[in-house]
Parts: sequence; structure tokens; C-alpha cells
Amino acid sequence: MKLPPLPQQVTMSDFIIRHPEAAIDAGMGLGKTRATLDAIDFLINDCAITGALIVSPLWVSILTWPAEIARWAPHLRYVSLRTEEGMKAWREGTADIYLINFEMLQTFEKNGLLKRKSLAADMLVIDEISKFRDPSSKRAKVVKTHRHHFRRCVGLTGTPVPNSHLDLWGQYRVMDGGVRLGTAFSRFRSRFFESDYMGYSFTIRPGAKEMIEQSIADITLVMRSEDYLNIPPTTIVDVDVAIPDAARKVYKTLEKELLAEVSDKEVVALSAATLVTKLRQVTSGAVISEDGVVWVHDAKVDALKKLHKDLKQRPLLVATNYIHERDRILAAIPCAQEFDAKRLDDWNAGKIPMWVVHVNSVSHGLQMQGTCCEIAWFSLNYSNEIFMQLNARVARTGQTRPTTVYRLMVPDSIDWAMADVLESKNLNEQGMLKNLVANVKMLAELRKSS
Repeated sequence: MKLPPLPQQVTMSDFIIRHPEAAIDAGMGLGKTRATLDAIDFLINDCAITGALIVSPLWVSILTWPAEIARWAPHLRYVSLRTEEGMKAWREGTADIYLINFEMLQTFEKNGLLKRKSLAADMLVIDEISKFRDPSSKRAKVVKTHRHHFRRCVGLTGTPVPNSHLDLWGQYRVMDGGVRLGTAFSRFRSRFFESDYMGYSFTIRPGAKEMIEQSIADITLVMRSEDYLNIPPTTIVDVDVAIPDAARKVYKTLEKELLAEVSDKEVVALSAATLVTKLRQVTSGAVISEDGVVWVHDAKVDALKKLHKDLKQRPLLVATNYIHERDRILAAIPCAQEFDAKRLDDWNAGKIPMWVVHVNSVSHGLQMQGTCCEIAWFSLNYSNEIFMQLNARVARTGQTRPTTVYRLMVPDSIDWAMADVLESKNLNEQGMLKNLVANVKMLAELRKSS
């Protein structure tokens, strides 16, 4: 029997139905997918739309949306545009929902299938619209070019401000064509932000946050997980990892001289950005050089092995940023297995003791909370969106136990600088969400009084 939607899902569905342009900034686990499907179903039955094109990350397109459609809207016909059957349905307009991943958008455009006369759907849904924050990205350019062909556009995300308010322009440019934040990124940036003397970093001007948030409040619905869900708490535990003296010497030399020798191989940092990357790799245990991957130490691998033993071999999701991290873990820990989305059922059944994933592979959409309540970050990166979203694969609706997130950290190193950056980005995003909630409430009161 189909369960009725939760109150927050009804709110989201109603908002999508009432707003041709809708940004749903809802926390992880609130049920954005079900709510969107309910809205699509209503709009199709009401003859308000002919169909919906849903654009999402690869695994979300392949696994999450088909499963959710089968569960909540089995009467709606969906197809994947990755298949010949799907392409045929698009050309003939015989489906209700068309699924496509971000990477296929360019090919789809090159084949002329996004022109107005070729459209089989007039509603565009972008799942994880935060992926469109870079206005110069190819996916953003494709959608920007063809957005006006769609009568409706919905943007879904749980992390609208992954790094700063600069990230909002690209997302809202896709949804409203630049009505609220302008059509030119350079003008938006110069109006609301101040740059350093080099023009590389930007600081938001006093009062600009409030102006930006008020501008987008009328098409933005903000819902925070903590206001609706009773998910067990998540705790971050930092595990100190002492690296060998030889590795520390390499780190210090590279930090100071921008050049170090490892196993008779030269490791060179030609810029500040490259230096940060190389220092991250040193703390991780191997450095990528012109001669390939150069081993430095196994301290983090040993720490991970000990952590899993201390956890009594309970299912542990391990997040990595580099291929060499994955390879070294798989070689050193017999029970570790490489992530394969096709084995999601095995993972949720507790049949995989340690699953090693790249952070970009599972940071959105997948439900991995079946038997796992522990995550280990082998190394961090600078994306607060990825950090929050990956943790939410486990700490989400359906989780019955507290989640623990372990971070393997080398003391007095770039690891801690990255942790500080993640914290500052998270605080910025939470502040934005609170302000948006207040702005939406203010607009609602004004409408009531008018």
C-alpha cells in the first residue's frame, strides 16, 4: 500500500505546483524526490505539463530516480535517455518522465534534441542544482541556452551554498534566466562582493547577503532536516595519525622549498594551489609526480586498519579523494572492497565489511544506511557540499543509530587547515538558510496583509 506523503513533502509539492520556477532547498532525508514526483503527477493530470525531463548525477539517474518512481508513482512511464528505448520515447513523446545524467547533456544538445520543436517534455527538473554553481561549466551553458524552451523549472538541492554566496548566481541564472540576480556573473560579483588586490578571492560586502537572499526568496523554499526529522545525531571524531619522521621531513621541505625528493623522485609545486595538493597527498601517503605515484608512508592505511578492528569489523564506509588511496587500501586490507553501485543491496544487507568510495561517486542520492552507521574520511577536500552530502548517505531517514564520522588527521598539517575551511563554509551556509527562512516568512505575511 502506498503511504501518504509526509507533511514536509506536501509543502514541497504544493510549492512546486504553485511556482513555475521553484528552488527547493531541503535538507537531506526530507523526501525531495517523492515530493517532486507527486508534483509531476499532479501537473500531468491537470494538463499543465506534457512531461518532465529530470537531470541528475549519474548514479542518481540510474538508481535513485527509477527506484523512487517505481515506489511512489508506478503509473507514470519513465525512460532513461541513456538507452535506445529512451531516445525513441523522447522523439515520439510517449513517456511521462525522461531521465538523463549531467554528462550526457552536451551529447543530447549536439543531436539537436533540446530544440523547442524536439522537446518531449516542458518541465525541467535539476536534481542537485548546486552542481550548476559554476556559470562557465559546459552543463550550465547547455541549460542556459535551452532553459527558455521549458515552461517550468525546478531546482533541488540540500546544499545551496557549498562555498559562498557567489555559488548562488549560476543556480538561479538557470532557473529564472537572470531575473533575480542578473544575467551577467561579473556584474553580480562586482555589485555584491569585494575582491582582493589580485582579483583572485572575493569577500561579500556588508548587507549584500540579505539583499541576495531577499531577491530569491519568492521562488525559494527552505526546509531544514532538524526541523522535521528525528534522525539520530552525527558525531565527528578526529583520529590523530602520526606520520614517520622521513615523511614529516618531506612535508616540511616541500612546504618551505616547493621542492622535495621522495624515493629518488622529484616532487615539485609550481604554484600555491599545486603546493596545497601536494601537501594533501603527502599526508595521505603518496604523491603524484611526473614519474607516477610515489609512495611516502602507510600511516593512514595502518590507522584505518586499526580503526576497523576497533569497530569490531562493523560495516565502514571509507571516503577517498585519490585513486592511489583506494589502491593502497584495497592492497593492505583484505576485507576492503571497491565501491560498485550495483552492489548497493549487498552493502545495505551488511555483506561488505569495508566499502572504499571516491567522494565524487556517492555524494548525492544514494541510500547507504542499511547496516552502516560509521564513515571514515581517509582524506578531506575543500567541498563542504561533498562532505555534508556523503555523510548524509548514512545519516539520513531510516537510520536507527547515531552516526560517527571519523577523519584521519595528521597533526600540524594541511589536514587541519582543510577542516577549518569546511567548518567556515558550513557556518556560512547555515546562516544563509536561516535568513532565507525568515525572508520567506516575511513575504508570506506581506501577501496575507495585502
